[in-house]
Amino acid sequence: MIRKNKISMSQVPITVACLCFGGIIAFLLAANMTSAKGEESAQMNTSGMTRDQLVVQAAKLNDENIRLQEETMDLRLKSEQSLNNSVADKQLQTQIDEMRLLAGTTALKGQGISITIDDTKNNSNPTDPNMILMIVHNADLYTIVNELKSSGAEAIEINGQRIGINTAITCSGPIIQINNTPVAPPFVINVIGDQDALYGGMSFPTGTLAVFRELGIDVKIDKKNEVKVSALKVKPKYRYAEVVVEKEDDTLKGGK
Repeated sequence: MIRKNKISMSQVPITVACLCFGGIIAFLLAANMTSAKGEESAQMNTSGMTRDQLVVQAAKLNDENIRLQEETMDLRLKSEQSLNNSVADKQLQTQIDEMRLLAGTTALKGQGISITIDDTKNNSNPTDPNMILMIVHNADLYTIVNELKSSGAEAIEINGQRIGINTAITCSGPIIQINNTPVAPPFVINVIGDQDALYGGMSFPTGTLAVFRELGIDVKIDKKNEVKVSALKVKPKYRYAEVVVEKEDDTLKGGK
């Protein structure tokens, strides 16, 4: 005889609660599956573009690539132009510096010599006919400047007056003028250049300084590791001279 199990009234609430809980779980699982399928479908729709859409997208990418290439080329050209301008600026600055050196419009320093020349103090008789030979004249200073240049002088200054391209050493009565500025003995001549070559050139037995010593004029030459030469006080002016622009020789261009 089979014995049937009976559900007691006390078990009914528990059973109902379990069924409700299971239903809730099943509903949540179904909702999650639906959401996942929706996302997967959206991805498939994004990647599954039509041929026309792909052509349009490719055209946009190609245009963007061309634009980036043009920007890169433009930046490269600007960089090269900037580099060329920098080189040109340096070359121009070098030319300007060289012109300033030649014109004497910039102060300089370097090794060289210093020469001090003073009129003789041995003869104070103004009626002595040889007295004129015992003082330094403007022509003597001109001769000394030329001898210094022949010995390799790169810059010369006499009593603070720079010797430039247009410098004049004149005499008005007993007064010597350099660059229209009066100067008086003792004459201190600062010279920049190879100190050994300058010293040797100005110590030549038949040179002007040697003749000065024979006449009793005081002369002193010193080698200097550093000599300072000032710039011209007044810059040279050109009212009539014009720069001549020379044409490039056709032979340099490969012409006939």
